[in-house]
Amino acid sequence: MSVSITFDHNRFDLQKLTLPSRYFHFNEGENYVKLLSIGEGIFPKDRIKTHFSLQQSSCIVASESATKVYPSPQGQFGIHAIQLDLVSSNLEYMNDEMILFQGAKLIQCLHVKASKNSDFFYSDILTHGRSFEAYDFERMVIRNRFSIEGVLEYHEAFDLSKEVIKSYLIRHHASQMIFAKVYVKCAHLEAYAKNCFDAQLGCFGYTQNRQMLLGLFSGSSMVEVKKKVTQAWQIYRTINQKAKFHLGKW
Repeated sequence: MSVSITFDHNRFDLQKLTLPSRYFHFNEGENYVKLLSIGEGIFPKDRIKTHFSLQQSSCIVASESATKVYPSPQGQFGIHAIQLDLVSSNLEYMNDEMILFQGAKLIQCLHVKASKNSDFFYSDILTHGRSFEAYDFERMVIRNRFSIEGVLEYHEAFDLSKEVIKSYLIRHHASQMIFAKVYVKCAHLEAYAKNCFDAQLGCFGYTQNRQMLLGLFSGSSMVEVKKKVTQAWQIYRTINQKAKFHLGKW
């Protein structure tokens, strides 16, 4: 199951849609795509691919509701692969919260391939759930790769279980149990980092060749974490001389 969307000189083209769900494309000053398909959930044995390709274009993407990863009683993984290809383009990609239900198993692979003159803002949110989930998932495997001009800039790989996360939260007496990560590439990274530091949003660090920034936020409520992500995104837009943009429900 997959969705593939391209923008060439800001012209929208739906290449493929084999997900049993919906998307919305708005163009009122900027391209804005809302993905409802991913937000409806990932089941065991699902193989979902999301692909965006931008050529001299700019686009904002957001998932419209929380992505729920459902239990896997027979041990199968749900897999979500995300491929983002950017040539002389700008992409702002905001994922809503990810909730892994008790017994869930997920593999998520993200690969961003960007030209040197492309910019991007990408965010992920992981939550302990809204009721009984409490980080009781079985296993979560994440593989994130970011390449610039064909050269690997950052590779992130981890394999988590409920025991690892719960042990961390207990050791640190953590009350902030919702986490968000942002991955940023723009022409003025130092100014962006300073503005985020001044706003006390979270922790930031550079990648190996200082072509990207990684940010980590945490909070005790989804409202708090989303506020931080939104603020980091608005700073990105200000740095890139873009006006404020309202995502609607996110």
